[in-house]
Amino acid sequence: MEPVYSCVIPVLDERDTLAELYERLAKVMDALDGSAEVVLVDDGSTDDSYALMQGLHARDPRVR
Repeated sequence: MEPVYSCVIPVLDERDTLAELYERLAKVMDALDGSAEVVLVDDGSTDDSYALMQGLHARDPRVR
């Protein structure tokens, strides 16, 4: 099913904030009246942001 809501977020060296961002967005997505997705776009991170994004996707398929 195609999501009703999409949020696209560029990520550049956000290792320290990704978990908090996900927790806040998950609450919002859960409260919406339709399906939702968050598209995280690695914008050239040099820390382990990409690996964390992959972990979030494995945990919650709404994260892409």
